[in-house]
Amino acid sequence: MRTLSAESLCLRIVVAASLLTLPLVGCSQSSQKQRIIPLKASASLNNARSILENYAKGAPVTSEADSFDTVVAGVRKENPKVADILAEAFQKIRENPGNRARIAKDTLKEMPAKPEPEPAPAAE
Repeated sequence: MRTLSAESLCLRIVVAASLLTLPLVGCSQSSQKQRIIPLKASASLNNARSILENYAKGAPVTSEADSFDTVVAGVRKENPKVADILAEAFQKIRENPGNRARIAKDTLKEMPAKPEPEPAPAAE
């Protein structure tokens, strides 16, 4: 059997340690970049806008009228002022469904503008 010299043993230990620590270097935090992800508009607000746009085009009032309160509650969490506008409009539509197109058009004018989709960030 052959015995290893001290230099040879030391060299093997250094090489083994280097190979074991090499994968850890690639996982360092310095390679991570902070990204800011913009929040999208509320799903409830988009739903309300969609309902009103359909009414403005002349769509009839159907089963979605049962969800008006839920839609308003969802919008209220993010924008109470718009929720009040929607609650009033939906109440008017419930009371007078024949006037829904005019009510919807007027309400859409009072609501904040629909946000434009943001362009995708450039790939790095």
